[in-house]
Amino acid sequence: MAVQNKQERQQIPVWLIGLVGLLLLAFLIWWGYKNFGPQGTALTSEQAQTQNYIDEMAKKSGGDFSKLSPEEQAKVNSMTANRGALAIGMAAKK
Repeated sequence: MAVQNKQERQQIPVWLIGLVGLLLLAFLIWWGYKNFGPQGTALTSEQAQTQNYIDEMAKKSGGDFSKLSPEEQAKVNSMTANRGALAIGMAAKK
């Protein structure tokens, strides 16, 4: 059984512990930003066209779905899974 002197024992330098801690903190900040930060997904052209049409209909009707013609109501409902009144109301509040 070998006995080690205090001089023979290697100690981890304090600056190395600090560096590892700093790198861990930087990694956690990056990971949090990547997973919980702003989501920058752009609309597809079809989604943009749908949104533009709904915005246009909201302006035309003043946010009142019942003021649209039956054809316009049917088109908005088909675009929004029968939630046309909600979509027009929300678009008018923008």
